Amino acid sequence: MWVNDICFSYEWLLHIGASTKTENSFNNAGYFGEGFKIASLCAIRDYHWNVEMSSGDWKLSVIKENHTIDQKKAEMLAYEIQTVDFQSKSMLRLSPISGEEYQLFKNVILSFFYYGNPLLGEKIWEDSIGAVYYCNENAYRSPLPYTIDFGRKGTVFCSYQLLGSNPFGLSVCLHTYKKADRERKTLYSFDVIQVFETLSRYISPDASIKVLEKMRRYWNSFPKRHIDINSWDTVICNLIRNITESTAAIQKFRAKYPNLLCRRVVHSIKEKNRRSQARAWLSTQEKKYLIVQSAFERIGYPTLEEECECQGGFVVNDTPEEYDNSGFL
Repeated sequence: MWVNDICFSYEWLLHIGASTKTENSFNNAGYFGEGFKIASLCAIRDYHWNVEMSSGDWKLSVIKENHTIDQKKAEMLAYEIQTVDFQSKSMLRLSPISGEEYQLFKNVILSFFYYGNPLLGEKIWEDSIGAVYYCNENAYRSPLPYTIDFGRKGTVFCSYQLLGSNPFGLSVCLHTYKKADRERKTLYSFDVIQVFETLSRYISPDASIKVLEKMRRYWNSFPKRHIDINSWDTVICNLIRNITESTAAIQKFRAKYPNLLCRRVVHSIKEKNRRSQARAWLSTQEKKYLIVQSAFERIGYPTLEEECECQGGFVVNDTPEEYDNSGFL
């Protein structure tokens, strides 16, 4: 494995428990410093691989050294470092590798966000915060990690590592995702929602339309309680807000979905009665409407009650005149 035009000092591989990867360590791989040594130990002990690392003008081989500590012989991990001709790249070489081990390697490579990853389909949007692609579901298979509530419909990368899934057939990556500890567990459903909430604050209007279309099953959803960590409501509202920032995006969305009616939350008896009458009117219409949550009013859609009233669907209150021609009250 190698990367061109990036070099680093081998001192980055010496320390345990503290990072030497510049002051802003969160923006560099590793952070805590022990990963390379622990991985090398497992590679040599469990897989009997040779491990070689090179970058710039140095090359090191991970070897075993025998030492005596407190009069007891101990086998220790060590680096054999050499100076070599300068090459503007960093390379890790593992050998010998069996066919089964190479397949494992390919599965692991899939679990990282990179251009050309078979999990990524057509790009929807990307900037320094993150990225949104359509997901190639055919490439999303076991043993890649996924969020148990969502299955393997779409992928969720955090800081370029696959940590969960989503139910929308999207591949999303939050590049700026940070955790204060070293845990890399699979995301829970509410973690995935938080990733979408963060990305939805930055997505462009046109991209918001595409993402909103994939989330159509939640267009008529509301939080079940005042604080609902499993609700997609904030994501929906953020995407709609993004669309309202572009007149062209509003026109595009309304042209594609002309028959949406918004459903406000009702509270009073009068509002509930009007809702019942409006639903009764809706059930008799040949024109097919789709009921959505009230956030869609920001794009210019009427409420169910407003459309019913506009079409004369409410019961007419025929108030009698004070006197008729007969003189009776």
